[in-house]
Amino acid sequence: MDTIRLLVQKNYHIGLIEHVTRLPSSGNQTFLVHASSGDFVIRFNPTKGPQAREKEEVMEEVLFLHYLQQCDIPVGEVIPTRSNDFLVDFEGSYGFLRRFLSGEALGNPNKEQIAMAGEMLGSIHRASETYVPTYLRAHKWDLERVGTYWQENKVAILASDVLQAQDFVHSFEEKLKTIIFPNTLPSGMLHEDFGKRHILWKQGKIVGVIDFDRSYVGPFILDIGQAIRGWCTNQEEVGAFLEGYECSRMLHDLELDVLEQAIVFAFLERAQAFLMRGIKEQNVDLIESAMQELQAIL
Repeated sequence: MDTIRLLVQKNYHIGLIEHVTRLPSSGNQTFLVHASSGDFVIRFNPTKGPQAREKEEVMEEVLFLHYLQQCDIPVGEVIPTRSNDFLVDFEGSYGFLRRFLSGEALGNPNKEQIAMAGEMLGSIHRASETYVPTYLRAHKWDLERVGTYWQENKVAILASDVLQAQDFVHSFEEKLKTIIFPNTLPSGMLHEDFGKRHILWKQGKIVGVIDFDRSYVGPFILDIGQAIRGWCTNQEEVGAFLEGYECSRMLHDLELDVLEQAIVFAFLERAQAFLMRGIKEQNVDLIESAMQELQAIL
């Protein structure tokens, strides 16, 4: 941790760095920095794999966070460097420092809280409608890319020692070929991972939305489908989420037409991602999670 402590001390005016703690993270290197002026988080993206990002793509996240903060979305202040830049280089990976947001994620939200989460996502999308990105992310998680990844990954799945691999491949392909999204769907910058663990609460209110590192330009309905997958366990909760969402942004008829497909697609996308990670890491829990994601939509 001394390397990170020295890196932050050298590049930022945040007082004395007291200590640095590495945080659990999937794919990224994320650190909690305790300084005399407060607590901060710095995250570096990998240089290879689906979460890899070029310098410009990391800078786009910074620009989007600045914009959302101006729109009163609680995303946390990004801290400029001593040279009035925002990015720093660590072992070839670029990252930035933001102020730590104090709050707790909810493990079992009630309907009111689910509606509040929906309203927050609606606020992000409403703000995103007028946002013009400077840099476009190369890696996406839309229908076209997920289909491309599937063609590459299913060979590895069938060659693995995963039980019921053939059944998984058959069921996945049968579901995937039913998904069609029109090119005219309303689009903008997506969060992409608007799950419960990325929404922070304090005293019954949302005080933070974190981890925009998967953000890309795409149809809003994909974000909504992924969020419903993560927040809702029944139709009543789906209704609460959508009611909250439409307090901030009204859904278009075209979005309502493909909502069910977007939810199914969200489960498919995560099923593929979990299974490939499980095979790569030989993690039986991830493989089981992948099976559960697929089973949920069969």
